[in-house]
Amino acid sequence: MDLDAVAGATEGMSGADLRLVCEDAAERALKAAIRSSSVQPIGDAELREAVKATRPSTTAWLESARNHVRYANAAGEYDELADYLRRTGGRR
Repeated sequence: MDLDAVAGATEGMSGADLRLVCEDAAERALKAAIRSSSVQPIGDAELREAVKATRPSTTAWLESARNHVRYANAAGEYDELADYLRRTGGRR
């Protein structure tokens, strides 16, 4: 497996998203095993398809966080989050 490629393709995904990717890839391998009547390990193809089928759940949260930083940070309570959003562009 090309784990560097998987890591790059899953940027912005939460731990729960990654769990879903793994479960989806395992289910795809299981279905292939049933079709072929032989053991099918999880491989790059299953992981790629599972990643394509999974949308990062952090996108909506980061957009909400950006609004808090923009409109509710008068006291500086979100300065650390503001710094993170500046550094990453809110992509993670």
